Amino acid sequence: MLRSPLTDAFVFIGRREVAQVFAAAFDLLRDIEIVAVTGSGPDWVVHGANTLRGRSLEEIQWLRLGDDGLIAEVTLFIRPAPAAIGLFARIGARLVARGVLPARAGAAAGSLAPFAALFGAIERFVMPRLGPGSR
Repeated sequence: MLRSPLTDAFVFIGRREVAQVFAAAFDLLRDIEIVAVTGSGPDWVVHGANTLRGRSLEEIQWLRLGDDGLIAEVTLFIRPAPAAIGLFARIGARLVARGVLPARAGAAAGSLAPFAALFGAIERFVMPRLGPGSR
């Protein structure tokens, strides 16, 4: 099972669906760097860094192992918000094409593209003027 980092509306169940989600993500995120892996027992965390369309994107994968030692659950966390929204806007169509989501879900995801652009512009041009030390 994979818990979506972008919505609580659904989870992906089974190896096929989870593999398709990762394959769609790898279509978009080609320069993934594993920064750290930590954990013990059934709980492990993988910290990855990459870019989406030239913008920084970080992810945390919280992996929960089953009794058989294989990954039973994956919960993803993505930051910063503009990158997460941009990923959501772009991955939906790929998940539809792979048969994981219905077409209406891809359309809903794609409708977030203007919001991703707006959040990206705010992050790039407004937030640097508002952070600590700016006056």
